[in-house]
Order: sequence, then C-alpha cells, then structure tokens
Amino acid sequence: MSRLLTKRDVQLYQRSVAILKIDVDINANRIIVLNRNTFEVLAAMCLPPSKVAIIQLPLTYGVSGKLMVAIVDDDAQYNAVVADSVNCEFMSTPVDMSQ
Repeated sequence: MSRLLTKRDVQLYQRSVAILKIDVDINANRIIVLNRNTFEVLAAMCLPPSKVAIIQLPLTYGVSGKLMVAIVDDDAQYNAVVADSVNCEFMSTPVDMSQ
C-alpha cells in the first residue's frame, strides 16, 4: 500500500542535493551538463522561456568542480559556449523545481 508523504515525513527524511541554477544567454536554446572527468551526460534539455535552468544533481557535484556546462543555439548562428569546473549550490529537500 502506498501513501503520500506528509510534510512531517519530508522534514524527517530530508536529504541534501546539489542544485545547479543557470541563467542563460537569451540566444541559447539548449543546455548540456557533463561530468568533466568522464564526459558522462548528467542533463540535456531545451531551455524554458525564462532562460533559467534549475537542475538537481547528486551531492558529490556540489563543490567538486567536476561539471562542464555547454549552451548552444538551434540556428547555429553562434558558437557553443562552455563553462568548465562549475560548482553547484547545496540544498535540502524539498526543492521547488518549477521553472
């Protein structure tokens, strides 16, 4: 039998996560987040109209500098832009992931 978690349950079982919040150039359409050591794709998405991406990642990416973030435009009018050794913010759940 499944049940919904109550607010009290969420407070009892909080966990820490790394939150990557990226405010992107208005000409960008897509974003990709990679582990810079292994090139594992951690997130790939089209950007919302707000041009702000909020991505929840494992805590190990918090301050390790192991992230690489690339943005591209769909028209190929501009070169891709890459930010290397990116760090995240620390948060405890629940996290509002609405964008």
